[in-house]
Amino acid sequence: MADAGGRNPIPVIDMQGFPGESARLIKACEEWGCFRIVNFQGVLAESLMLEMKEMLGSLLELPTEIKMRNRDVIAGSGATILKYAKAVREVMMEIGHKIVEGVGVHDVSLEDWVCQFRFNKYNCSPETVGSSGLQLHTDASFLTVLQDDEIGGLEVMKTSGEFVALHPYPGTLVVNLGDIAAVSC
Repeated sequence: MADAGGRNPIPVIDMQGFPGESARLIKACEEWGCFRIVNFQGVLAESLMLEMKEMLGSLLELPTEIKMRNRDVIAGSGATILKYAKAVREVMMEIGHKIVEGVGVHDVSLEDWVCQFRFNKYNCSPETVGSSGLQLHTDASFLTVLQDDEIGGLEVMKTSGEFVALHPYPGTLVVNLGDIAAVSC
């Protein structure tokens, strides 16, 4: 499965297509180290994804001293963040289990694994293109789940060493294997 515009070269995994998607999932892990997932809305509704994106847009525009006051700076934002974080964790646990089962590891619990929830904003202007964002890195975790925006800019390195731009693809999440998962696959 690929997106309609063909602009996202990484594999797209249908979360409702298991167990039939298992081989594609493991191939994506081995060849790309990342993939997009679709049809996870039973756990994380697209409306919650949009609500979170809008709320974060407002929150990240606030001065730092206001943001540091507490987790509910914008009325209701704390509840939205907690609901979103819980849903993303559920999606991450589900895909994590599918990966470990796909490589032949059964009866493993990921429930006690530490999860970190973070959101970033990179200010982009014609003057800063190519100078802001993250440096080349790997994630020390098992999985990183990303909800991108309509701006784009994310690049991934295929296991062949080739860099590939990931263009925005609404209604999907990007799943990136961290160092722990890369050792497993």
